[in-house]
Amino acid sequence: MSNAEHTMTQIPPGRSVQDFLPAFAQVKQMMPIGSRHLQKECACCRKAFGPARRQHQGFRLYPAWMSTAISFEYWICRACDARYRKGGNNRDGVLAAIENFMMG
Repeated sequence: MSNAEHTMTQIPPGRSVQDFLPAFAQVKQMMPIGSRHLQKECACCRKAFGPARRQHQGFRLYPAWMSTAISFEYWICRACDARYRKGGNNRDGVLAAIENFMMG
């Protein structure tokens, strides 16, 4: 899935990142950069995590522009996950926000 809002491509069921990125071809085990316990805000809406807003869904991103096998893991809250699951423009908006969070 790629459009004007983001440059992400979803890995289809039954396929792996090794099928898309040559840097991951010989990788047997992966440990993503980023920890659920260190991320203090939602990667989509950027609201702080706390007792009322908890981490709900994690996303692993594998940057194609990097020549090394590195993945990043980002977490979103329940409200943003609900928007993602609605699909369509909601999904594209969430993915664009996560991509912007990754880029800084």
